[in-house]
Amino acid sequence: MRANGRATKRRNEGVRAQKRVNERGRQHYPGGGVPMGSELARIVAEYKRQFYSDASKADRSLLETGRAILEERLTRTRFEPLDAETVQAGVTLLHHCGDHSAIVDLLRRYLMQPLRYSDYEKPIRTVDDEAWARWHLADNLALLGRYDEVVDVQRRFLRWARQCLPKDRLLWVMSDGTQALCWAKTGQADEWLTIFREIITTVDPEPENRLDRFVYIRTASMLLTCLNRPQEALQVAHMIEELAEEDPAWDLNPRMTVECYIVQLNVFQQLGQKEEIQRRAESVIKLLYSYDEQAVPRTMDQLVLLRSLYHNAAAPLYRAGLYHLAIPLFQRAVVYGITSPNTYAWLAASLWATTKDRGKVLPLLREAAHRTANGQAWTKFRALPEFADVIDDEEFAASGTLPQQ
Repeated sequence: MRANGRATKRRNEGVRAQKRVNERGRQHYPGGGVPMGSELARIVAEYKRQFYSDASKADRSLLETGRAILEERLTRTRFEPLDAETVQAGVTLLHHCGDHSAIVDLLRRYLMQPLRYSDYEKPIRTVDDEAWARWHLADNLALLGRYDEVVDVQRRFLRWARQCLPKDRLLWVMSDGTQALCWAKTGQADEWLTIFREIITTVDPEPENRLDRFVYIRTASMLLTCLNRPQEALQVAHMIEELAEEDPAWDLNPRMTVECYIVQLNVFQQLGQKEEIQRRAESVIKLLYSYDEQAVPRTMDQLVLLRSLYHNAAAPLYRAGLYHLAIPLFQRAVVYGITSPNTYAWLAASLWATTKDRGKVLPLLREAAHRTANGQAWTKFRALPEFADVIDDEEFAASGTLPQQ
């Protein structure tokens, strides 16, 4: 009853919000209104701007307003086609709300629409729109842990992509790590690896697809590591070094060296070889700091890459219990504005394990909560082994949980 009440409230808010939008937009649009997809996109863009500027200050009421508009749009036009702008804005909105099930429903409705309603109309979605929707459908099913559905959706996506997309875009279709793990969860990792070897060896190696090849290779190595096949994982990781050899002047070569070391850290962490991890960690940290110093002046793209590298290098060190090595890397990722709640929570866990300093740890849990879609960071991270002694601590729970609107 309560859930239905909230849905009704959101629909009513959506109607009121859309009336305000129409009043503001009469002078700009024929017929006296603003396309609802455009208004939804504007709200989502504003929330994203605030979130990536400072997640702790982002106005979460924008999510409620946007969701009300989206639900009113979906209800009012139940039998009308959805446009790409509305769907893409809706997916981003629902992602920030943490409602992956609603994203799956939205994307399935969109993909089930006829491509066109008559021979004389333009297609409702372009090939790129459909590729985007299929990829995000697989991704959100993966985030929900619906592993069998992910494998089925990705197989269908690959069949469709072989007919509709350039061959080198198959790299993108199959390269996501979260989706790849679903094949392992269902006992079908060998099929994924067979597809990987077929695609990676038959796509023409071009400078334009080198980065996509790298992402696919990195995912294959990660999957082999998770399957406890370390030697194969290291062999695949060697392919990253070969990418750098294609063009010694490639501006991403330093990154490739760092990435190769990170893959090795993950392999040795999986094997429990703590001394080997520590030895290689010293090398990757030196490389990372050197790479960081060269990235001057820093663009936003460089900051995004650097904070991701710092996090990825710190993660296996954290899991290996090498907190003294992980902490400064996590801290650098935070300074560079990383948005992953895992970074803040794992840094908090590392500091709690080494300092027991609530003054340092609790603010990090609050930052993790601001970056967790539903604000429930403590629910997600309280089971970390470092928090075993405070798993029922009210102060930790309060810091890692945002009030529900």
